Amino acid sequence: MTLKELSEYGNLLKKVERGERLLESLCDTVESSTQTLSRAPRKPGTADKVGDLTIEILDLTERLRHLRGELHREEKKLSNYLTTIDDDIIYTIFRLRFYRGYTWPRTAEVMGYDYDEEKVRKLAYRFIDGQ
Repeated sequence: MTLKELSEYGNLLKKVERGERLLESLCDTVESSTQTLSRAPRKPGTADKVGDLTIEILDLTERLRHLRGELHREEKKLSNYLTTIDDDIIYTIFRLRFYRGYTWPRTAEVMGYDYDEEKVRKLAYRFIDGQ
C-alpha cells in the first residue's frame, strides 16, 4: 500500500467526525429555534429558517451515509493490509498512525522511550518503500 492509500482511512474518518459535529450543531440550532405559528400569511421575502436548516440536515445526513460507506470500505482494506505485516513493531506503528489516526509524536509516545517521532516515521516510510 502507498502512503496515500494508508492515509485515506484517516482522512475519511476526520471528514465523518467533522460532518457529525456539524450535523449535531444544525440539529441543536433547529431544536432551539422557535417559530411563531399564526394564521396570518407570511410577508414576501420572509425566510423559513427551520425549513432551510432541515434541508441542510437531510443533505448532510445523506452525505454522511455515503462517507460512512467509503470509510467502511477503506477500513476493510486497511485491516486486510495490516494483517500482512509480520513485524510487531511496524504493525503497531501502522495501527496507531493509520488506523487510530494518531499523530507521529503521539505514536512515538505510545511506543515508548526507545522511540521518537523521527524514528517511528522512518520505520514506517522504510517499510512502505521496501514493498
